[in-house]
Amino acid sequence: MREETLRFESDPKPREFPLWFSATGLLMPAGWLIGFWSLVLHARIVCRAWPRAGHFERTGFVPSTIDPKALGPHAEVIQLWGVLLVYIVPLVLLMLGVSIFDKRLRQPPALIVVFFVSTALVALTLFLDPGGFVDWLAD
Repeated sequence: MREETLRFESDPKPREFPLWFSATGLLMPAGWLIGFWSLVLHARIVCRAWPRAGHFERTGFVPSTIDPKALGPHAEVIQLWGVLLVYIVPLVLLMLGVSIFDKRLRQPPALIVVFFVSTALVALTLFLDPGGFVDWLAD
């Protein structure tokens, strides 16, 4: 293991990576989960029924109970945030990998745990789609 060199008071301190920047990336999946499920509840309150995606029946296409675009910018923000997650999650994983070698990039363990748990929940929400809510949003 490499030994730390002694620093003099006149030496400049090494530049620390801003915690707010990395914490934003680490908490982004949790924010998307909160935003997505609040959008589902918003749709439930507006239409008094759980939103569902349109589907085909013998009589033809049956539209969804409510159009996500009718909920205003809430749905657009969630869709944009979902696209951003595709780019943010790999960058955060890369940062966590590099932080093994560089102490300045190390993050608090609680933030790392929240990141991995919320990323797993986002993956479960997107791929298992409980209730068909992701299909409704994509419709």
